[in-house]
Amino acid sequence: MNITPYITEKSLKLAGSKQYTFTVKGKFNKVSIATFITEHFHVHPVSVNTVTKNWNRFAIVRVQPNEKIEGFEAETNKKSK
Repeated sequence: MNITPYITEKSLKLAGSKQYTFTVKGKFNKVSIATFITEHFHVHPVSVNTVTKNWNRFAIVRVQPNEKIEGFEAETNKKSK
């Protein structure tokens, strides 16, 4: 399957509320996306929303409150001027 994490500032903000964004290539439905996320990231999706924007398809996956997907953490250490 061609489902990869989509890392932007907005997706990192969504990750704070347990919503993770992925790009989806191919014709996959919400059930197959949820199955892929469960098998590869070992989390249990609560919901899957799909969006098509500019010929790109994205899946926003919400996981249970006690779970998280590694790699979606925003850096909180900001340098002061």
